[in-house]
Amino acid sequence: MRLLRTLLSALCIVCGALSLVFWASGRALVSGVESGELVGSVVVVGLDRPAVVDAVANAAYNAAIDALAGVGVDTEAPGVVAAVDAAMATAARAGEFRQLVRSQAESTAAQLRETLTDPTRAPGPWVVEIDVTRAVNDRIDAIPAVGGSVPELSIAPIHVSVWTRTQVEAARTTFAVAQWFARYGGWLGAALVVSGIAVTPRRRWFATKLFAALAVGFAAAWFVVRNVDPGVVAHVLPWGDDVAVETLLASAFSSRAGVAFQSWAVVAAVGCAAAAVVVGWRARASSKRSRS
Repeated sequence: MRLLRTLLSALCIVCGALSLVFWASGRALVSGVESGELVGSVVVVGLDRPAVVDAVANAAYNAAIDALAGVGVDTEAPGVVAAVDAAMATAARAGEFRQLVRSQAESTAAQLRETLTDPTRAPGPWVVEIDVTRAVNDRIDAIPAVGGSVPELSIAPIHVSVWTRTQVEAARTTFAVAQWFARYGGWLGAALVVSGIAVTPRRRWFATKLFAALAVGFAAAWFVVRNVDPGVVAHVLPWGDDVAVETLLASAFSSRAGVAFQSWAVVAAVGCAAAAVVVGWRARASSKRSRS
């Protein structure tokens, strides 16, 4: 019975310490999303993906062909399609579409924040609307055989899917878990610690074990945030083997909240380790006095 109580107390200590670490981590991620900083970083990384930029370039090409046909240009004429294709390829190589996508980051951040935080949002992809009118007209004007003979083209905004429905739901799950720990992880950790105190047969050493577990937990959290690739962390999560979760974690790790958490975790780990040594020394001294 004594061994069972010792094992149960140790389990409560470890789980309570982990819950407190997850509570601190969850607060850092949630605060980053709610402040807008982390969302802005996610938007920049998400929109800057080659697949997204290529999708914008392809959509701009199709829109240009349709717009030219709409103003009477024979898009079947020899050289027209090739000229437009070359113009769009030149724009892509010059980084114009990448810059155009990045310019939408600020207006898209609010949309992504709502996507992550609104529990009533219907499942669906993350789609952004991008105005390519200026970029397309500039490139069409530069085509000698076409540019001087067509009026200003009116092109409807194009819609590009940055994350699929599955990717969005994975990111929302990650945020929901972090939000849960940010709200309840501290209480859960405290309850587990109290439970550990209640069942342990040797309360003299309980504080030492708790501080040691906290030190290890915060040190491990610091190591993961600072040194482990976010893709590895995303792969470990049951729902997280996904580019959206990897992007969200990478932005969280590098955000101001993530950097502040790293500093705070180091201080907490060192402080808890020191406390474990001091409390352990006192418990050992007390144990020696009681035996004598």
